[in-house]
Amino acid sequence: MLCLGALCQVRHPTPCRNTLPAQPPAQAQPCRLCRPGRAGPAACGTAGPPGRAGTPGSAPAPRLGAGIERPRPPPPPRSPPGPPCAALTRTRRKAARAASASAAAGRDRGSDGSGGSAIARGSRGAPARRDSDAEAAAPPARCRWEPPAPPSGQGPAAPPPLWPPLPPVRPRRLPGGQAARGRHIRGGDGTAMAAAFKTVEPLEYYRRFLKENCRPDGRELGEFRTTTVNIGSITTADGSALVKLGNTTVICGIKAELAAPAVDSANKGYIVPNVELPSLCAERFRSGPPGEEAQAASQYIADVIENSQMIVKEDLCIANGKLAWVLYCDIICLDYDGNLLDASVFALLAALKNVQLPLVTINEETGLSEVNLKQKNPLIIRKHPVATSFAVFDDTLLIVDPTAEEEDLATGTVTIVTDEEGRLCSVHKPGGSPLTGAKLQDCITRAITRHKEVKKLIDKWLPEC
Repeated sequence: MLCLGALCQVRHPTPCRNTLPAQPPAQAQPCRLCRPGRAGPAACGTAGPPGRAGTPGSAPAPRLGAGIERPRPPPPPRSPPGPPCAALTRTRRKAARAASASAAAGRDRGSDGSGGSAIARGSRGAPARRDSDAEAAAPPARCRWEPPAPPSGQGPAAPPPLWPPLPPVRPRRLPGGQAARGRHIRGGDGTAMAAAFKTVEPLEYYRRFLKENCRPDGRELGEFRTTTVNIGSITTADGSALVKLGNTTVICGIKAELAAPAVDSANKGYIVPNVELPSLCAERFRSGPPGEEAQAASQYIADVIENSQMIVKEDLCIANGKLAWVLYCDIICLDYDGNLLDASVFALLAALKNVQLPLVTINEETGLSEVNLKQKNPLIIRKHPVATSFAVFDDTLLIVDPTAEEEDLATGTVTIVTDEEGRLCSVHKPGGSPLTGAKLQDCITRAITRHKEVKKLIDKWLPEC
């Protein structure tokens, strides 16, 4: 049985509408990303739509029904969705075109002299896209830009230019002439590097300065820190003085009271020194009862008073076996930065020079003491002892007036006390490196020179007291 198409071909050689023309097999369309050197269309997944039967990519054969059944037209070829890189490439191209249009608009604004008020338009009169639009259309940063295939005989195409160009990166300026780039610090004076080296190797840090006969604070080995004194700073005390030796600050207040003398020393008064190192002066000290260092300083001050004979205790006796003066000498450190003994002896001497004791008599009829506050007499100071401390480095080097950090790094310390006559009153050396006779003599000579400097400071304040 013949179909209508076959009969039509027999009767009419010319094809009619019932005759289906022969269709060539569908050709696979290459992907836009396929370039010479890739694996081919099959590698990117765009080898064409698979047919219903037969070879892949071929159009299905038409089916003719019996009788008057008309054949179904072949479905339009469907291109499968390309790989993700194809969509991202289209987006990049859009971003590149937008950037080029923005660059052209900038050149137009510069050429027509209209400044920034005119809006640059494209070839069709549409306003050019702004940089923000181009940035919004830009692909995510994780996708890498793929340059298009260059023409034969040329090198690879350059990426689209960035517009506007990025400003140059300038380093941040820090105080002290330092420039910071990320995490790196470059200082012209090397302050940061010196501080780091001092933290890691403090002893080697000091040794490098001592080899040049200087110290980290700029002083020479035999140079004292700036010394100031203020006499009579506490009005409620019978005598007071404030001494500042560099950062070390010590205040001394003296309170005088009447008491009966001891039985074994009926003609002598009392001097009670007390050194306090509160927690406010340094982190190394704690609140509460006096520590070992404070007790050692108090005993040292008592030995200096006794050995130097700065005050004769017989001068404090008012009536033999009946009444005598008691001097309470409270020495408080307000700021501790080393060389506590020198500052304490200096403050004690200045405060004793400021003491004014009222006239006290004993009534013979009643046997009671009578105090005349209108008539006061200064305390008799026999000697003027001055202490000078030294720190020993590496058993050979001697530096005067050590700071707290230098005392911790030193291998030993020594304190020399002399009076105005150049007489040696006391030598205090609490262990450490031994000293030769020549080194000890150098310390005594330097202590005598220091005594003259301190005496001038005290004499300068005495007329004002």
